[in-house]
Formats: sequence, C-alpha cells, structure tokens
Amino acid sequence: MESQAVTTRLIPADLAEWRPQRFGGGTAQSVVDPIIEPLWGGVRAIVRIGFGPAVEIVDERGEAVVDLPEIVAAIEAARLASSLVLDGYLTGQATRSSEGLMPSGPDAPSSGEMAAQLFLGSAGRRRSRELAKAHEQQELSGPPAFVAVDLLLVDDEPIVDVPLLERKRILEGVLDENDRVRRTAFVRPPIDPWLGTWRSSGFGELAYKAANSRYRPGQANPDWAVARIPSR
Repeated sequence: MESQAVTTRLIPADLAEWRPQRFGGGTAQSVVDPIIEPLWGGVRAIVRIGFGPAVEIVDERGEAVVDLPEIVAAIEAARLASSLVLDGYLTGQATRSSEGLMPSGPDAPSSGEMAAQLFLGSAGRRRSRELAKAHEQQELSGPPAFVAVDLLLVDDEPIVDVPLLERKRILEGVLDENDRVRRTAFVRPPIDPWLGTWRSSGFGELAYKAANSRYRPGQANPDWAVARIPSR
C-alpha cells in the first residue's frame, strides 16, 4: 500500500461531504461487545489524504482547518497508502509530555494558547470565542497533534461497512505514528487496569463503540456511547 507519489485526484462529491459519525446518546451498558477508548478533547476532524497536492482537514461543520503545517507534514509522512480518509481529533492531549517542541521562557505562550491560536486562525473569526472557550476548558498542555480514531477509506476504497474492529486493524497498517500523529489506544473489557492511567493522563470520559459497528458519516450511531471515568 505504500506510495510516495503525489496524486491529483478530485475528491468525490459524496466523500467531500462526509462528517464525523456522532455518538448515539445511549448508555455504555447498551453497547454490545464494546471497544473502549479514552475520549479525546480538542477539535473533531476528518482528514483526507491523496486527493490533491496536500492533506485536507475539515472540522465537524465541514470548514477547512488550515495553518497547521507541522501537522499536515506529519500526516503526510505517516501515511502508508495512496489515499486515506481518517476520523480523529486535533488535540494537545497526545503530546502532554513532549519536550523540546514548544517555545520556552517567561514570555512564551502556553501550549493551550498556541493551540487555540492555530485553530482559531483556521476556522474563521466567527468561531473564535467558541473555540477559545473549548480549548480553555480542555487545558491543552502539549502542542497540537492529530489522533486517528477510525479509518473510513483506504486506497480509494471506502470501508465504512467493514466492522470497527477490522477497521482498527487496517488502520495500524496504513498510518504510522510520529511526534504529531497518533493512533488512539483502545482496549476490550475489563478496563479497570486502565482507568487509573487514563484518569491520571487527564481524561474524564470514555468512548464505548461496538466492535461490529459500521460507520455512517454524519449520523448518530446507537452502537456508540460515552461514559464518565469514575473519580476513584
């Protein structure tokens, strides 16, 4: 699946309209045979690779996210297929402990301020207050990175009807990891050994997703649910 060539294919109209699948609003207990992930904070995004000269990132509203050259370069370097469509998050949570990537000194902006500036510049002025508040609440403490949580297309073939667990397996083979690109961790029950680690890493919620679930862009999936991590 490896390809170093830069393609110039046009994004199909239906693919250009894809938005992240939403959680269905049910309970974690209702999800059959769940895969469990930490629920990332940040900006939910769809990433398209291989449909033009550059990586394209759009948020949940379909608005382009720009001015993130380091993330774009890292995604391009991480891809191991001619084309990919990924669901994930632009977040600083994945790089909390990174050193040497941020400016230092008393006058340097905090990592949260830098992340907010990047995202605000990419999304337009009308969303500045909304995103600033979101990033303040998330208390991002690392430089922004992209965390992939799902794979929707590979080598021009949509795989939204492939079960989630298989999509996860394929994702591992077509997207590498680096300083600014991660694949989310996920586990199967029991999850008690992981709760302390995720809690101490700053996560407050978990995503429960049925291992056999399909992906419906832009729709709510009753096989996906959110649960809070218990305080102790």
